[in-house]
This record gives sequence, structure tokens and C-alpha cells, in this order.
Amino acid sequence: MRVGMPVLNEIFDEKYYTDLEGGILEASGRLFKGRVKLYVYPMKEHAAGHVSGVESLEVPAKLRHLEAYLVDNEFIQPITNVKTAQLHMSPRDVLTRIQHGDADWEQMVPAPVAELIKSRGLFGYHPL
Repeated sequence: MRVGMPVLNEIFDEKYYTDLEGGILEASGRLFKGRVKLYVYPMKEHAAGHVSGVESLEVPAKLRHLEAYLVDNEFIQPITNVKTAQLHMSPRDVLTRIQHGDADWEQMVPAPVAELIKSRGLFGYHPL
């Protein structure tokens, strides 16, 4: 499964697991059951322009061993062959622009993807 760094950060946020008896450990067991792996796309930090990926993930001290286990056993793997010039774009931003009729979204995705979205009316796209 492909995810971005923001999603990976949320996976390690314990507030999502308060209803599970085993907390984040139980959730991790459920998520990585079977052959599930997370392939993580890096992100560009807006303020500094620094690219951050799996290797720079910051988790609370009490979760570092869990994170290390998941990375060391390749349940979490970085995607390294990326075009860093496009990392400033957020899928949520693109979706919001599509749904609000902001044509700028077309410049944020490859031309064939834009054509497919427009031709099939995907993600709430409606021609103006």
C-alpha cells in the first residue's frame, strides 16, 4: 500500500487507538497482518524546503522500538525514486481544487491523469 509521510505520521499517533484494548500495538498487528507493507512517499517541508521520508520519521520515545521493528523488517519501506520538484503538492489540495472548480489542479498532475479525471468526471470534477 502506498502512503505519504503525513499518513505515516498519523499511524504513529496514539490518539487513534484509544478504543483498542492493545492500543497502537494491537492496531499495528491488525494493519500489518499477512503480507501488508507500507511504501512511503516522502514529503517536502514547506518552511525549510527539506525533503523528509521514513528515515527522518519522528515518533515518541516509547514508540521508537515499534517503528524500528516495522522498518527493519520491511513492513515500512521508503519510496526513493521520486521527483522532488513535485513534492510540494498535496493530494488533498489537488482534490479540494478539483471539487471547487479551481482549474489550477490540472497543472499539479500529469496531463494523462488530468484528462482521465476530466473525461470520467472523477473526484467530483464538473466542467465549468
